[in-house]
Parts: sequence; C-alpha cells; structure tokens
Amino acid sequence: MNDASDRSQPATAKRMSDPHMQHMYAEHLNMLWTQFALIALGAWLLASPAMLGYLDPGSFGPQVARVTAERNLAPPELRAHAMMTSDLCAGALLILFGSLALWW
Repeated sequence: MNDASDRSQPATAKRMSDPHMQHMYAEHLNMLWTQFALIALGAWLLASPAMLGYLDPGSFGPQVARVTAERNLAPPELRAHAMMTSDLCAGALLILFGSLALWW
C-alpha cells in the first residue's frame, strides 16, 4: 500500500516532505533578496555606459592623451569601448544568473 501511495505523489511533494528539504527551501526564501540585488546590479551595469558617457569624445582631456602616449597604451576610445562592452556583458550575465537563481 505504501508503494502505491509513493507512486501517486509527485516527485516534488516527496522531496518537500523531507525536513532537510523544507529547511533548504525556507533558507532559499530568506535569501531571495540577494538575487534581486544581483538583478539590480546587472541593470545598473547595463545602463551605466549611457549614463556615464563612456564614449563621449569630450570626456578625454589632454591629460588622458599625454598619459596614453607616455605609457604606450591603446587609444582612449578603444579602452572606453572595451569597458563599455565589459559592462554590458557583465550586466547581462548578472541579470541572467540572478533570474535563474530565483527559480527553486
């Protein structure tokens, strides 16, 4: 009789009847704020290139050109573009993984 009742219960119900799994689920619910914080950080990273004007030509002053030449660095426009790409990719990944972590 017990085997028949075990087969009729969905796998999720069997798993959640275990006290350890109930505790794990309660802890998951207590820590949901971290996933929302990750999603918010990802949204900020996606918006930051436009808000901070990474590609604004007026943001590179003569000091930047001097330091770039002294240190034999890549042009400021290229470095700004690389930083913008990095921020956009990191923001998208944070939103993706934060959203995936919300699912139990």
